[in-house]
Amino acid sequence: MYEQKFLNTFLGAEAAVHDLKFKIVAELHKHLLERGYNEEKSNRGIRVEIATAEKGLTIKVIVYPKMVQVDIGCTFNPISWDADGALRLTLILVKTHETLLAASGHKADIPPIAEWVITHRHHGMDGKTEYSGQAFNITFEGLKGEMVRAYVKIMPDGRRVPRIEKIMTSKNTFQKEIESLLSEGAKPIIQPDMNGDFP
Repeated sequence: MYEQKFLNTFLGAEAAVHDLKFKIVAELHKHLLERGYNEEKSNRGIRVEIATAEKGLTIKVIVYPKMVQVDIGCTFNPISWDADGALRLTLILVKTHETLLAASGHKADIPPIAEWVITHRHHGMDGKTEYSGQAFNITFEGLKGEMVRAYVKIMPDGRRVPRIEKIMTSKNTFQKEIESLLSEGAKPIIQPDMNGDFP
């Protein structure tokens, strides 16, 4: 009963992504050290936070000697996994690229965002209606070995929103992921049967 009620909240919901991680191969580290940035002694990482005016969005960067990790946090404001979301994510990455280039004094050779590798993302959907049932959080392994989570997300305004997501890892470039999205369309996380019910 609770399961069907939970699944029915996803009727008409759109796929979205949040908590993305990108890997960039770039020699940015030495330029940041030259410009006075401090590295952590434990892992030599240099933390760079990028300001954003968008509510519910954080951009955190850790620069290592040979690699850069970019974390896009947007759990309360997921990025739709469609053409509009591709544009939004592109603008976020362009801002990140420009900020890192400026931080290096325009000396670092940072690859274009099309070559950045998406290593991790939460791909899912939020229910269209608030969920009033019993709160839960379950994780299980999907058919292809990916981790799947279903839970009730408490939003900053106190709303309880059902969320289902796949925790995805890959080695695909941003360009490859966006080309696949635009040519094949977004793949639903769960689909109702012909009667509009979820299996």
